[in-house]
Amino acid sequence: MATRKADTGHRQSRRFQFERLEPRKMLASFLGNIDYAVDVENKVCSAQLQLSATTAEVVTRNVFYNDSAFDGNSPLANADDDNAIATDKVALLPGETASFANYTSFVHGINGIIVDIDLDDPASLTSNDIRLAVGSGNELSDFERLAESPEVTVRVGDGVDGSDRISIVLPNGSVVNQYLQVTIIANQTTGLANNDVFYFGNVIADTGNSTNQTFVNADDIVMVRNNLSGFFAEEVDSPYDFNRDQFVNADDIGTARNNLSGFIAVPLITAPVLGVDYFVTSASEIDSITSSLQPGDTITLQDGNWTNQQIHFEGVGTEDRPITLRAQTPGQVILNGSSSLNICGDWLVADGLNFNGGALGAGDHVVEFRGNCGSNGSRYESTNSRLTNSAITNYNPSNESTRYFWVSLYGQNNRVDHNSFVGHNHSGVTVTVWRDTSDPDYHLIDNNYFADRPEGSTTNGYETIRIGTSDESLSDSFTIVESNLFERTDGEIEIISNKSGNNIFRYNTFRESAGTLTLRHGDNNLVEGNFFLGEGKDRSGGVRVIGENQTIVNNYFEGLDGRANGAISISAAVPNSALNEYFLVRNAVIAHNTIVNVNDAGIIFDHGFGSSDRTLLAENVTIANNLISSTLDPLFRGDEGSGWTWEGNIAFGQSLGPKAGDSGITVVDPQLVQDADGIWRLDSSSPAIDSSSGNYSGATGSVDVDGQSRVGIFDIGADEFSAAPILRAPLIVGDVGHFWSVSSGVGGDSSEECLSCLAIESSDFASVLDPNGDGDNWTAASSSDALDGFTLVAPTGSLASLSGTHDAIVTFNLDFRIGKREADAELDAFVFHLDAELTDAELDALFV
Repeated sequence: MATRKADTGHRQSRRFQFERLEPRKMLASFLGNIDYAVDVENKVCSAQLQLSATTAEVVTRNVFYNDSAFDGNSPLANADDDNAIATDKVALLPGETASFANYTSFVHGINGIIVDIDLDDPASLTSNDIRLAVGSGNELSDFERLAESPEVTVRVGDGVDGSDRISIVLPNGSVVNQYLQVTIIANQTTGLANNDVFYFGNVIADTGNSTNQTFVNADDIVMVRNNLSGFFAEEVDSPYDFNRDQFVNADDIGTARNNLSGFIAVPLITAPVLGVDYFVTSASEIDSITSSLQPGDTITLQDGNWTNQQIHFEGVGTEDRPITLRAQTPGQVILNGSSSLNICGDWLVADGLNFNGGALGAGDHVVEFRGNCGSNGSRYESTNSRLTNSAITNYNPSNESTRYFWVSLYGQNNRVDHNSFVGHNHSGVTVTVWRDTSDPDYHLIDNNYFADRPEGSTTNGYETIRIGTSDESLSDSFTIVESNLFERTDGEIEIISNKSGNNIFRYNTFRESAGTLTLRHGDNNLVEGNFFLGEGKDRSGGVRVIGENQTIVNNYFEGLDGRANGAISISAAVPNSALNEYFLVRNAVIAHNTIVNVNDAGIIFDHGFGSSDRTLLAENVTIANNLISSTLDPLFRGDEGSGWTWEGNIAFGQSLGPKAGDSGITVVDPQLVQDADGIWRLDSSSPAIDSSSGNYSGATGSVDVDGQSRVGIFDIGADEFSAAPILRAPLIVGDVGHFWSVSSGVGGDSSEECLSCLAIESSDFASVLDPNGDGDNWTAASSSDALDGFTLVAPTGSLASLSGTHDAIVTFNLDFRIGKREADAELDAFVFHLDAELTDAELDALFV
């Protein structure tokens, strides 16, 4: 390969390479600002690419009072926000200790940040390039990612000294009485060499009257009274104008009274100091730094495609200073091919990864919370570790029966949260808790999005979540599955397969899914506050109950098709059941649930009776204060065992079947009304209000399915009639899953996107030149194989030396030009990118 480095002057020069793919296609790879001419096997033309090199810098960091009198009471991000900048506040930097100069007293909390940067690419900046977290402590672990999505806008050239002004706007009340950690991510869009991290705090109604504490008390009220503004407007830096209406008056006194801190104050923190940040481009580079990792360190994966990369993330962090493996820009590290991740150690966090379109072999794991780590290379399980803000999408083999697992939890106290798992179509569980001993697990699976799990070709092995297996099912896992959204998860009857004890399933939403939450094995489990919304889906279901001491409370079931012959399906049992058979339902509590318009029974008492040796009926079951309103006859089915208790239930719409005339069921119209979310709730005149029997607060707690408080005599059903705000509505897309938005790259679908790419078709040339004046020049030729129907063809004849006058040149924008190097060469398109392993299909997809 012959190369020539041009005189670049102030420009940075890095390797530039053309690779021969096939006669019609050329691939250009670059990693920076380039001016190279390269010859690969004498098959390509010379090239010049001249780009100015810039190094972005943060010029200023400000907090501003959005939606205040100073910006015209507008919640939008615009130039008026400059008038609302808190001129007396400065950013708290890592290692510094907070003072009144670093926190505001604004009643809306922190709702606006302005950062001025000389951006490399202002038009491309999104919320993906900014990371926000909230907390009130001195350690990295004290800060949790902010759930609210910011509005990020850029005003080019409007910052200090002509820099670009970035406005970050948050909903009012998002960050109150705590600190906001802002990270501007170092990547190609921002142009920063290193992450820029800073903090602002908020203590509502603190006047800054003390230098060593933030208590809001009578002293602050006195300070406001002594500084009333009368008819004179206040400046933006007034410490007493808490609502920023430009006046200090009775409203501000009321704000102080309403925000007295008592004995609990927001601490004056010392901003956490970050550890070493290792920037890596391959799995082998991660391996090379493993022995150097210390608590608080970060491994940053370069944006782009990571193909066939087996990442072994190992280390020992601490609770206060975990070790983090993160994408340079969340979502823009695309792991494909046979890429996988092993998390092995203690207090480790994997953040912002995007597994997309790959496939593994039988028995493998896309993400596995164990690995060969430690000095002797033994296999260890992870503890206190986390997969967050990541995605696995369409990671499927060509053969559906190839069985492997997407996320496998081992060890203890691990967390899988705010991830998206979409398009899992092969055998194997999406998220599995593996229990190779009887020890408790204490895992947390929360705020994830599970979607589009098509029905498997067999009746087993296609669960979305499974906790344990039958072998360890008589021991307790203590795993919590909460606040997840399941949509179209149809793999098999068990969307969630519980096979252990003392687990909690709460606040989840199931939509249009052909399956059930199945308590298949294990005892003492709680199913609480979930929404099961069939939305007319064939074979959609609710809850299957098997085992002892199961509690099913505060759940809402609607529009289900009766996958297990009832919204709540109580199973018959096998005498002397083996571990993998059906244990007796005994001592179950089913209370304060609402069942509306299901296409089968509301509750069936003996599901499966007579099949597979299931001849035992459930015993000592309590059915209390449930509300059933449906139109399929009958509302109840099956036979009870001994010791059942019925009280306080309402059933309406059809016959009660075997429960006709039971005193524990009142047949009366519950008077339900449908709200904006489509949920049927109690009307103000409903007979269910204040009508429950018995006291089941030990099972239900003191809140309803919406998170509203139950007071006095509880209402019947999952919903307590209340004017209080609804805290937990059915989840929708956007409530859960990763925080980053999906970039479409320059073309193609999400499975074939190329991030940080520039793709140019040969037809987009700017001009053709004939420097030596011999009449030979580039021409256009039709080609059925070309992307847009024609290619550029170099003229026939000998090659011109690079040091001499070129025979023929075609120019493009960005001062990109191709000179003749091979007679009759045909050029179709050029791709400038960060991954030399793009396939032909992936290249084609860039131009779709």
